[in-house]
Amino acid sequence: MSSVSPLGDVYQAGTLSGCPLAMACGLETLKIIEEMDAYSHLEKIGKVLDKLVRRKLSHQIEKGRVLYTRIGSMFCFFMELENDPKNFSEVTRMNENLFSELYVFLLQSGLYFGPSGYETAFLNIHHREEDLVLLVDAISMFFKEKYSV
Repeated sequence: MSSVSPLGDVYQAGTLSGCPLAMACGLETLKIIEEMDAYSHLEKIGKVLDKLVRRKLSHQIEKGRVLYTRIGSMFCFFMELENDPKNFSEVTRMNENLFSELYVFLLQSGLYFGPSGYETAFLNIHHREEDLVLLVDAISMFFKEKYSV
């Protein structure tokens, strides 16, 4: 800790950064996650989401209206991008206005999603297949209403 400011040259900011209580809680959380086999569950439910997107949004994906990508428990829907973005510059090429319309549609449908296309969404251990069906059905309905498909 002597390397960290104010004693050392390394500056670290954060409400609980390095706090012994926060560190103990974090370690205990990781132990519980491991005991629950949470990562396997997240990957399993992620594959369910992949399947739903392929089945229900393939037409929109083929038309270039939406790009879906998932890594582990993180997933994104990018509007009007052809390829998975590899950096921020590529992400900025998406249609932010279209994403905003989708966000409002989802909110009005009772689904809360991050308000910006620059954000990622996360699966959690409490998501069930029914939750993902609601999400993908709502996104499908958005595109059907938007493009009369």
